[in-house]
Amino acid sequence: MSVADSSLAAALAPPLRRALDQQPRRGSRVVNGAKISWLEWGDPARRTLVFIHGGAAHAWWWAFTAPVLADRYHVVAMDLSGHGDSDRRSVYDFHTWAEEALGVAFAFGTEEPPIVLGHSMGGIVASVVAGHPRAVDLGGVIVIDSPVVMPSPKVREADEGALGVVRYYPDRASAIGNFRLRPRQAVAASDLLRFVAERSVQEDPAGRGWTWRYDPRIFQTPAANRPASTLPNLTSAPCGIGVVVGEKSVVVPDSDRALLARAAESGRLAVQVIEGGAHHLMFDKPWELMVAITDLIAHCLHVPRRSG
Repeated sequence: MSVADSSLAAALAPPLRRALDQQPRRGSRVVNGAKISWLEWGDPARRTLVFIHGGAAHAWWWAFTAPVLADRYHVVAMDLSGHGDSDRRSVYDFHTWAEEALGVAFAFGTEEPPIVLGHSMGGIVASVVAGHPRAVDLGGVIVIDSPVVMPSPKVREADEGALGVVRYYPDRASAIGNFRLRPRQAVAASDLLRFVAERSVQEDPAGRGWTWRYDPRIFQTPAANRPASTLPNLTSAPCGIGVVVGEKSVVVPDSDRALLARAAESGRLAVQVIEGGAHHLMFDKPWELMVAITDLIAHCLHVPRRSG
């Protein structure tokens, strides 16, 4: 449905309004035994950009930002297994999620090397992609407000524990009304939350009510193979690396920022800090996020790729 007359459209920069009005195509492929779904915009003959969502999120989180780039690139927003329209698995791990991202990235057979971008938990997945042997065939990896050093188990439990609790609501409207960002933060337009919330709920097949479109087991038993630090993969990657950080993000502490600043001295890794931005940059600084991503794509394509 067009959003041209909504308050959301009025609050967004014109390119973002047009992004929301672009109806995505849907696609999927099987990766390691699970159907992995995605939304896509733009010409599949162009360089593919694969956007990965954060934990408990899904492809539609990118629908009001990523399509801005569809006039230049083939833009794909994927659902990791256990999220959105993709299949659930009996167990989850970061290596498998990275294989899913690479499976999507190379699904289209274009000559220009694809670029993988990930936010939050998806940024950790992107860092694992950067350390994968197939990274030599990538055009770059961009990590968006994702922790560098894995938090302590106590901090992770506080951050992620609530996502593992199964909640049911009596109807769709109640579920939508209980949608919240974690961590909480301001948004550029309140309708952004509703836009995503409407695509974040599903009716339970067993008739227990309405619930969220992700597998809570991901957060009940944390996914395996999460790197203790993303930096080794990022600094040794054969392709260019970009990092986006929100100035006011509570997810990337000062100690992580210092590590990124030192890593950027090599010239292969570039860091963009979005002034005033919090963790969920697509919600509070969507246009600034796309400007930063555009700059970092240029950086990644300028960095000579190392041989395998």
